[in-house]
Amino acid sequence: MKSGTHDIWVTSDLHFGHANVCKFLKADDSKVRPWDSYEEMDEELIKRFNERVKPEDKCYILGDVALNRRALPTIGRLNCKDMVLIKGNHDLFRLNEYTPYFRDIRAYMVFEDILLSHIPVHPQSLARWKGQIHGHLHHDLVLNDGIPDPRYFNACVEQHDFAPILLHDAISQLKERITG
Repeated sequence: MKSGTHDIWVTSDLHFGHANVCKFLKADDSKVRPWDSYEEMDEELIKRFNERVKPEDKCYILGDVALNRRALPTIGRLNCKDMVLIKGNHDLFRLNEYTPYFRDIRAYMVFEDILLSHIPVHPQSLARWKGQIHGHLHHDLVLNDGIPDPRYFNACVEQHDFAPILLHDAISQLKERITG
């Protein structure tokens, strides 16, 4: 999505500094993330982010950006200067610890009648919006009676080659799935 001449991006669950995320497994026992250490993971996530997102762009990070205080400065290596953090369940530090890296910090936001938040809302609550872009689930999708619910779009890095995606593309895919 463009804002003037700038792109708008969305991503979730970078988990900078989180050693154990490199050990997470899917149901088939394959690794959720391909790296053996958080240092290797952090470097590759920064590289992929910076290859796509330009300094003048905007990026919404839908939570779980850094899992410990020593990893917070890693956020400063992302070349985007207009970032908004939608706090996740692991974003537990004081707000002033995030403000050097983010223009704004929120619990959620609504963009074009699409809810952006970290954790997917309950399907009954989703009726208030056209759909939701969320994080939190890493390699899973929101299911309704065992079928992926088209009203949800998972922005976790694991879903998008470990890089941000254009918000416009996420909204387009979401709306296409909803309208069929």
